Amino acid sequence: NGDTATALAAMADVIANDTMPGAISAEDRLATARSHINAGDKITAEKVLLGIRDSELQQMALMEQASFAALLAVSSVERGKIRFTGLRPAMLVTEFNSTTRLDIMRAALSLDDHQLADLQSGQLMASPDAKKVFGAARTLYALHGREKDFREIQRQVALLRIKHEEEPPPDSQAAKTENPG
Repeated sequence: NGDTATALAAMADVIANDTMPGAISAEDRLATARSHINAGDKITAEKVLLGIRDSELQQMALMEQASFAALLAVSSVERGKIRFTGLRPAMLVTEFNSTTRLDIMRAALSLDDHQLADLQSGQLMASPDAKKVFGAARTLYALHGREKDFREIQRQVALLRIKHEEEPPPDSQAAKTENPG
């Protein structure tokens, strides 16, 4: 789409001509890299990510560091895999926003880390943003030949929701009847 190409070119121009340190935040650079990856331009995404200074990386919160590592692993496996793998233990246990979860899921799928991808996918499908991210998540799984796995994750999340909705609250009359005492 021409509009996407125009927007990406404008963002790249702004970043390339950034003469005031800190004027373009690391988060803006992550969003730009994400846009390039979504447009299929991994080379430009890698350049944008490598433009983030080490001092900026060190000041990032875990959520941004996880997105950086994931986006770099997608745009350049040889440069990003080590950092991504290093953050993996934290990615398994930390709550992230939907954008970061999608970044992690995309990288995990590309690196064949099914456990991490499936965990992030399940969390996304159980989140309030599930409807917003469903299409992107399904597409990523399909690109990696795992659409059946995605459907199973979706089914498991739905079953958990149904079970949770059927359970009476612990202080309700129904709960006292089922579990007297």
